[in-house]
Amino acid sequence: MSGRTRIVILLAIVSGSSSLSAQSGKLAQSDGFAFLDNQFVYIAAFHNEHDHQKSGVNRLGVGEHLAAAQVVRREFERSGAFKPIDKPSDADYVFVVYVHDRTAEGIAVAPQKYHQTKTELLNGDLDPLRDAAYSRTIVGPFKLPTLGRMSAQLVKKFHEDVMAHRTAIRP
Repeated sequence: MSGRTRIVILLAIVSGSSSLSAQSGKLAQSDGFAFLDNQFVYIAAFHNEHDHQKSGVNRLGVGEHLAAAQVVRREFERSGAFKPIDKPSDADYVFVVYVHDRTAEGIAVAPQKYHQTKTELLNGDLDPLRDAAYSRTIVGPFKLPTLGRMSAQLVKKFHEDVMAHRTAIRP
């Protein structure tokens, strides 16, 4: 192999690995944001609701799930990595939990993005939140979907993903 071919291969490897690290950096550094210990987090939880007064597709909607928010909050308090607070405007990020049947999804977003996209969320459209996410975690489906089990696994996986990524991007 000639020296020129070796240089081309080396450049391809270096540019490919820098591209991969830039893509993986999206988890913790989207829009300059990084997850740090003791940051303040506001927890909001939602789930599908069935309105039995309406017919057809209009029966489905998304509503707040206060029990899930409380259980997820306890899991965050147990972990001690981030500090749950009561006002989204005072938070470093908002952890939005969406419970659907036997699965749960956690989306970490900026408080402003949460406020801007809440209407879409309540209409069942999570895509604007997903597009603005600092991090996204999904657990399930569970055979026995208890709220405690789903919440514990969701918070555990979120913390593992964030912590693993933080170590990977440190110099």
